[in-house]
Amino acid sequence: MPTYDYRDYSTPQPTVHYCRRTDEVDEHVAKLKGATIGLDLEWKVLLRRTMIHGRVAVVQVADAERIIIAHVHHMDRFPIRLRELIESKSTAKVGANILNDGKKLFADWGIIPNALVELGSVAQTVDPKSANASFGKRKVVSLSRLTAKYCNKHLDKGSDRTSNWEVERLSTSQLHYAANDVHASVQIFQAITNDLSSETLPLTLANLSIRAGDDLNDLPLDDTVPISPPPVFGSRMFAGEVLTPVMEDAGMRSQFLRAYREWHWKHCDVWDMATRLSLKGTGEPLKVSTVISYIVQALTIDKKLPFDMGRLRLLLLCDEGSWVRHKNWVIQAWQEGRGRRKTRPAGSKLNKVPE
Repeated sequence: MPTYDYRDYSTPQPTVHYCRRTDEVDEHVAKLKGATIGLDLEWKVLLRRTMIHGRVAVVQVADAERIIIAHVHHMDRFPIRLRELIESKSTAKVGANILNDGKKLFADWGIIPNALVELGSVAQTVDPKSANASFGKRKVVSLSRLTAKYCNKHLDKGSDRTSNWEVERLSTSQLHYAANDVHASVQIFQAITNDLSSETLPLTLANLSIRAGDDLNDLPLDDTVPISPPPVFGSRMFAGEVLTPVMEDAGMRSQFLRAYREWHWKHCDVWDMATRLSLKGTGEPLKVSTVISYIVQALTIDKKLPFDMGRLRLLLLCDEGSWVRHKNWVIQAWQEGRGRRKTRPAGSKLNKVPE
């Protein structure tokens, strides 16, 4: 059985784009075609004996023509278009053991993947007799076994699978491994569904689609906000306007409240806030992570402060470390019923990265 190599596919031959900057990733993601893409992840295995895993370091997405290898480990935030693609309900993401990949993306980066489709489930649905003969009734089947059956090729895993994906630059061997894995998912899916009609395929995908991030069930994924215009300052009392002695005794600080007011009531951009909230005389803006921590501190200390959890999650994603730092509080607050969106009318876009 020949070894799988994405370069052997020439109609068309896919191009590989190794990206280490968010703008590069988003530029190429915008060029992906079709309603189905392959999705795969890589991370460093810290202790091989106990299989302790590092954070997701590489995200691969692909269609038949383009393979994108995003080295997110070296990025200061998760690429916006890539997040939107992974969270999209209208674009299916196919792969092997893909729900676990989705759960890891949520745990490590705060991404809530939607429309995840397990390749083994597709095989069992579309081609049950042949799939049962090869895999039994298993719906989660290794990518290697799926590649052997549907592509008639051996998918070489080798030592790259557990190599250091957090290196400064991926090696040629690592890039080849990463490209093969995600490209194979696309080819397997096409082989399984090749005989399905254009009317049947979307229904099949819809029935098999799953979502990760169950800890934040029903959380809105968009960045719109309810119609709740900021108050006219100075005309009446509103939540977070005054730092009272009771709040001070609970640990509230003026900078926490100011950050909260600018984010929640004034809808300020977090990067602008970092400049405006900087210490006088220093001339240096605060770190984005510091601004985010101020806002979370305010919400933690005063549970009566209103906020929208969908907006808060996107705020945390503006800094690569803030989700991991605050995710336990976010999950707990959501389970307590805080930050719920009562309405979902169109609103203003928030937390966009400055051009």
